[in-house]
Amino acid sequence: CLFQEALGAVESVVSFNRLHASGKGTDGSDLQAIEVIRAQKLGRSPGGKVKPVEAQLACLWGFHAGLSQAPPEYRPLLELSGDAAVQEAYAMYRTGANPGEYQ
Repeated sequence: CLFQEALGAVESVVSFNRLHASGKGTDGSDLQAIEVIRAQKLGRSPGGKVKPVEAQLACLWGFHAGLSQAPPEYRPLLELSGDAAVQEAYAMYRTGANPGEYQ
């Protein structure tokens, strides 16, 4: 369920940013909003049943779902690694390729 893991990660960051976007958290802390998510390797193939590029594609769509639902002022940037599977998945994502069963 790589899609759900990536979605959950983004939703957590967006929720954190809602609380800390002003630089002052609702708890009075000085924590700053998270501006960038640096995704080195987006997902691991569960049990080796999924090709690395398919796992990366499912994660990209999870990030997409989370970021597209978030108000712009709370969205972090997503920075991808230069890993070959990540880059291939990103090229597939840009064409609209569906992660299908790998979600």
